[in-house]
Amino acid sequence: MESFVAIMALVAAISIDQGIYYAMNSPAAMTGGTVEGAVAFVNSLGLTGVHLTPEMLTGTAAAIGEESVVSRTGGAPTLALGLAHIMQQALGGQALMAFWYHFAIMFEALFILTAVDAGTRVARFMLQDSIGAVIPKFRDVSWRPGVWITTAIMVAGWGYILILGVTDPLGGINTFFPLFGIANQLLAAIALAVVLAIVAKRGKSFAKWLWIVILPLGFTAVVTITASLYKIFSPVPRSDTGRTTSATATRSPPATRPSAPRRSWRPSSATRACRAPCRSCSSPSPSS
Repeated sequence: MESFVAIMALVAAISIDQGIYYAMNSPAAMTGGTVEGAVAFVNSLGLTGVHLTPEMLTGTAAAIGEESVVSRTGGAPTLALGLAHIMQQALGGQALMAFWYHFAIMFEALFILTAVDAGTRVARFMLQDSIGAVIPKFRDVSWRPGVWITTAIMVAGWGYILILGVTDPLGGINTFFPLFGIANQLLAAIALAVVLAIVAKRGKSFAKWLWIVILPLGFTAVVTITASLYKIFSPVPRSDTGRTTSATATRSPPATRPSAPRRSWRPSSATRACRAPCRSCSSPSPSS
């Protein structure tokens, strides 16, 4: 399913005009968040065959029923615009461009929500089973108090991630995305382990083919587990730069650097009466 969505995203991206694509996916710091700024920035990149005009951006925004498409980063608007561009050629024409765009946005939102819902349910079942090792009653999925307690714990976990997103610059998506990636790759390792067990049980005639499963299983497991340990125990709170240290997490002020020794300065006879500093130069200005 994820591979299919990735292919859809690539097809949608190449169906969009290159200039519009870069205007949508360039941050506001580069485009200024305006049509004129986006046009100037994209055209300054020197891309072959790309000549963006303000009319292209305003026309695209009007066609999909949005105020602007400038700096709509994140991927979702780009995918929605690409899908709308493809679908309107097959069904409805330009008149349904806005419909297909917002239909794609709704599809992406529901895809994320259903993934979160499924993840919460699976996590609740796992938590029930884990607690059930100590309190056997929790393993009974028909026992309502156990279901409510474990569900509340899982939902509180999602709430904690949301709180981090608004209270900690290193929280939110910076916390959730690595967890999602680790869980995703561990799921792949589990699937490969299941395949390995199935192939191994088929008999000695299949033993010579086990390496086909063992190699990706070993690579996925070693890389994912190693990265997980680094993520958990690393003193660096962020994973996108090596310059951020643990001091950033505590937000301690930077150490004061010793100032360089200043050269001695002797005022001339024309400036000996100076007292106040002048804005245009570093030397004092004559007093009025």
